[in-house]
Amino acid sequence: MALTQISTGGVKNDAVTAGKIPANAVGSSEIADDAVVQATIADDAVDEARLQISNAGSNGEFLQKQSGNTGGLTWAAVSSYTHPNHSGEVTSTADGAQVIADDVVDEANLKVSNAPTNGQFLSAQSGNTGGLTWATVSTSDATKMPLSGGAFTGAVTSNSTIGDSLGNLRSVPQKSLVNTGYTLTAADAGKHILTDTYVAIPNNVFSAGDVVTIVNNQGGGAISLTKSITNLYWTADGTDAARTLDSRGIATILFVSATAAYISGSRLS
Repeated sequence: MALTQISTGGVKNDAVTAGKIPANAVGSSEIADDAVVQATIADDAVDEARLQISNAGSNGEFLQKQSGNTGGLTWAAVSSYTHPNHSGEVTSTADGAQVIADDVVDEANLKVSNAPTNGQFLSAQSGNTGGLTWATVSTSDATKMPLSGGAFTGAVTSNSTIGDSLGNLRSVPQKSLVNTGYTLTAADAGKHILTDTYVAIPNNVFSAGDVVTIVNNQGGGAISLTKSITNLYWTADGTDAARTLDSRGIATILFVSATAAYISGSRLS
């Protein structure tokens, strides 16, 4: 039965039924290109059985383009990707999150613009590799006191004690002597000597400006202040001689040179 001479206008609706057309009588050659359009296909009429698929499907699979297969369509399973776990300095978990192990970021891992030498520090430097540069601590900054010394131009405030090699500058350190005759040393400058026996004042030991205080700690006796220094002037009368410090007396010696000093105090004679 040839259908090429029958136009769509010459055939009544439902005049040609599936039972009146032999199987395979209408092939692709009898249907003009673009003759079957979306509007002529009933809703839900094209199902899996009417698609040319090369294999049987399973729940969850999807249609995949596969050239060379029947109809070019194949049921395929979704490929799942499992992220591998990495080991070493940078590790990862199953979800792909990367973690840097403790204590592994060292100098070699940093993007630093230059090679370092011992004692340098990392300094921010825009425009350089990684923004980091090895730099040397400046010793020429005029706003900082050099370690080797210098002069303060303003007031010095401290929240703690200020001291030097002789001790706290806000106190007069004590050297206590009991039943021992003693000869002053240069280390005694800035201290007070608490004693109950004689004290000798040496020559060529102290420098100009050094001060030593002698305290007689006896309750009932005088002590001798012997004179080895060239000149020991008593400020009470200007005489130059050895002195005696009576019980509970105190005397202060101011050195004006290595060979000359002035002495004054209470209960001094």
